[in-house]
Amino acid sequence: MSSEEEAKLLSMFTKTSFLIKDKRNRENAMCFALLKGAECYCKAILLLLDNNCVLPAKALMRCLCELAVKLMWCLQCPDDTDQVQDRKTVDEKVRRWQKRTLAQNIKVLKEYKQVDPENSKIDEQIKELEKKKDNMSVREMPPYAQLLEKLPIEFRREISLQVYSDFHKAIHLDSNSLVGLYLRNNESAVNNRDISKLKEFCFKLAEIITGVIAINYHEEGS
Repeated sequence: MSSEEEAKLLSMFTKTSFLIKDKRNRENAMCFALLKGAECYCKAILLLLDNNCVLPAKALMRCLCELAVKLMWCLQCPDDTDQVQDRKTVDEKVRRWQKRTLAQNIKVLKEYKQVDPENSKIDEQIKELEKKKDNMSVREMPPYAQLLEKLPIEFRREISLQVYSDFHKAIHLDSNSLVGLYLRNNESAVNNRDISKLKEFCFKLAEIITGVIAINYHEEGS
């Protein structure tokens, strides 16, 4: 990562984080934490691309895409049942996101339980997570595909193509793709133009994340 790229990232995330004065409520804490997490992911992506580690970079960009979409849903995209997108609505959406995460973690643990049925620690973890989930009176956040449907069509198309195709392959590896990359083509065949495009998309995601949060705090005056 060049000094210019690092400075650009630092400026984007630092300026936005300064807008969040009080980190004690749920929404502010979420936004501040997401800024720090997204900045870390962006730095890692750029470093990987600088070293021609394209697949790992794409895997991280898939995570960053999902983060951007969920954040936009929380702060900018009203549900069909929402009359206004206000502080109360955002706070509820943050809790719905948390409930969805709990449900997904429970599902993964139950799948692992089938592999190791005698492991009592898994039962304890499942029970603890289910208790937390049951204590949340809100609905779960909608599935990711439904979140995408609520976004502007141009953004939705670009994100969907990357998440469900190019970046998806970087997470769910298969032998044929790896043979094609490392034996037939050799990853060194990835040219500077490809790297530049991926870097541009990384910065675009960073701009979306910081922009959505910045607009939220300018509008609310927090």
